[in-house]
Amino acid sequence: LAQFKKDTESRKKIAMIQEAGEKVTALETEVKLLGELAEPFAKDGEKDESEEATDKLVAQLKAAQGAMDTTKRFLSARQRGARGNEAHTDTLAGLEKRVREAQGNLAKHKRIASAYEAKYIAKNVVAEAEAKLAEIDEEVKKATEAAAPLIGEEAGERFLVG
Repeated sequence: LAQFKKDTESRKKIAMIQEAGEKVTALETEVKLLGELAEPFAKDGEKDESEEATDKLVAQLKAAQGAMDTTKRFLSARQRGARGNEAHTDTLAGLEKRVREAQGNLAKHKRIASAYEAKYIAKNVVAEAEAKLAEIDEEVKKATEAAAPLIGEEAGERFLVG
């Protein structure tokens, strides 16, 4: 039974190391896609890109950052669990190196995307505020029409007794 538990634990650690490798590969894919989306923005300088392209860039930036955070946490947990096993430690060191490279690329792409992200967020906030203002203007019109008999020229004389 003890040997079975030991073998099971060993297989579990191997599976976790493989999963860490898969997460690093997925992270690299996310960062590469972000780079592809950020490329037109980097080439054109401050030229405004389409809203759809900016949407994709912002969404991919968030996805890549989320993948980076998840992968780093997962890799850190695997490193704590692999202490004492040199083969696992070496594999994790290689994965850590790949994560650092991806993090450098992410930072480079993030610098490009951050200016456009700020513009994108500002445009969305302005559009949302304009929609709220239009809604409020409509409410004010309705309230003015409803209060017209009270505040009009006759100022509510028909409501007075006498």
